[in-house]
Amino acid sequence: MNNAIGVYNLPLAVCSFYLKDGEWMPLGIASTITAKHRSAEGGPIITARVAAAIDGSSIAAWSKVSYLRRSVGPDGTIEPIDLTYVGEVLDAGAYDAEVRQAGAIGICERLLAREPDPQGWTPTPELQEELFHLARTLIGQKVRGLHVRGVRLCS
Repeated sequence: MNNAIGVYNLPLAVCSFYLKDGEWMPLGIASTITAKHRSAEGGPIITARVAAAIDGSSIAAWSKVSYLRRSVGPDGTIEPIDLTYVGEVLDAGAYDAEVRQAGAIGICERLLAREPDPQGWTPTPELQEELFHLARTLIGQKVRGLHVRGVRLCS
């Protein structure tokens, strides 16, 4: 399940999930996230997205899982996604390139890489394994032509 050279021309299966009461649930690709998607009563919304390169009916490689944690206000309003961190990462690359041209060593990108994503979330190893198991199962069904919620095939 390692990323390998040559998977770039393979079709992708993109899987979306949300965590509900300790279990991953498929999230329809066009679904609108609402307060009903909370991970637990009164808790945040935790979503995950992962992609896999498909070779025939087999998974050739996995992408890194993208997790997102969003708070829900008392009135059910979902906290908007804060893109500040993304801006800092983009600015860091430009700033590092600028100082490298002047002969200095740019370290902004490395420093930001050490900081956790402020809206990210880290699952337990068991939850991560459950996510991959569910994704493998659903991708297998989708590749066999079944209608599967939470999986989209892209060529």
